Amino acid sequence: MNSKEFEEKINSVIKAYAQGFAESNLDAICDLYKDDATVEDPYGSPRKTGRREIREFYETALMAKPKIEIKRPPIIVNNFSATHLEATVEFSGKTIVINLISVMSYNPDGKIVSMTAHFDPASINV
Repeated sequence: MNSKEFEEKINSVIKAYAQGFAESNLDAICDLYKDDATVEDPYGSPRKTGRREIREFYETALMAKPKIEIKRPPIIVNNFSATHLEATVEFSGKTIVINLISVMSYNPDGKIVSMTAHFDPASINV
């Protein structure tokens, strides 16, 4: 796969990630990850490693009925992407909007190897 094809693959993974949230499709989200991938959401929280921990994380996350919107086209460099996302979630009867940067790395097959969500808790809009 050439670099342009790989960039297109990464773009399709990011779109599929947002679509998985739109559909509350746990399997679709988890299937984007490599078996031994890691998730750190938010950055600085305990890292979730491997299919079981990642699945448990997203299973809990989907309870908040999140919707993910891609706010700008991702920046893609080699096997990394940085994407400005807006997550809207329901928490304790309130709608919360979180602007974040999702940094992902990918293996040659386009599976997510790592995902880290970066946001400032002070910027969360309630």
